[in-house]
Amino acid sequence: MSFLRSTFPVAVSTVLLTLGATGCSFSMQAGSKKPNNATNTPATTAPTTTTPAAPTTAGKPRLVVTPRASSGLSKNSQAVLKRRKGASGGTTPPPATSTDPRFVTASTPFGGPDGNDTSFVGLIYFTNPGATALPAFDSLQPTGALFVNTLNVAPNTTFAGFPGVDNRANDFAIRYEAPLTVAAEGDYTLRLVSDDGAKLYIDDMLILDNDGVKTAAAEKAGPVHLVAATHTIRIDYFHTTGPVGLQVYVKPPTTAETLLGTKL
Repeated sequence: MSFLRSTFPVAVSTVLLTLGATGCSFSMQAGSKKPNNATNTPATTAPTTTTPAAPTTAGKPRLVVTPRASSGLSKNSQAVLKRRKGASGGTTPPPATSTDPRFVTASTPFGGPDGNDTSFVGLIYFTNPGATALPAFDSLQPTGALFVNTLNVAPNTTFAGFPGVDNRANDFAIRYEAPLTVAAEGDYTLRLVSDDGAKLYIDDMLILDNDGVKTAAAEKAGPVHLVAATHTIRIDYFHTTGPVGLQVYVKPPTTAETLLGTKL
């Protein structure tokens, strides 16, 4: 065994060369350079952290809706349903206090006085003339209430107001809420038709945005993947002047398009 001392241009390092029967090995002090004939050790790369991608299952829309713990009917809608249940026989609206929204007393294109836990609860708000978009509902007090099982106000419908609440036919908004029971997980297509503006939410997630004043009914449609569960659906709508229109359709995974109810 012999020892070799080498002097390097950058720093002086002591290299111990050990000769063995099967080859040789090098031991280097920190900061020294490797000889040209040394075996390079692959560099160690620190692990990287990536954000999980959206579901990529073939054919599945990117927008996937799962129930949230915070989702559910608003306090206003829950209060209206509670009053509805307290009505005599479930058909006669109870008297409203000065702060309660009044029930409509007859059917209208937007809904009527009768409903239950699976109906859409519609809260009626009156807005200022000249509105160009949906109001800030959470800052408003509802004036009236109604119920409906499907939203099917055909475009160009002539509207005469809300009997029992107000005969106002212009400058109003309605917030609809309901539980949405999805029996089978799958890819659904929703279509929203409105005049004037409307937005559709599921579990507080905006699905379709058809807001704004319109000269004629317009629509927005799009796919969504719904997990089997009870969700909360909300449709916000506003109208300025002229004819009205509000329809919501659903195309389930294996059946034809139909008006959206509260059970899929």
